[in-house]
Amino acid sequence: LQKHIDKISRCLEERLDMIERLPDERQKLVLTYRYVNGCGWEEIMNVMNYAEKQIFRYHGAALAEIQRFMKDDSKRQ
Repeated sequence: LQKHIDKISRCLEERLDMIERLPDERQKLVLTYRYVNGCGWEEIMNVMNYAEKQIFRYHGAALAEIQRFMKDDSKRQ
């Protein structure tokens, strides 16, 4: 059980680190609500007071930025 808890903790820590690196606060919020807090799209739209299209735009841009971070990090290793 402890191994699973440790793995979950590491995964959460990695997610939070990637999210924290994002330059845009709205992107950070969308990813935090979705992947850390487990919120659905409807809930995120209501909390942030944005239309679905805006939420998905921030989400897509954030994921693209994180993918870029991961590529850059892998090149350094």
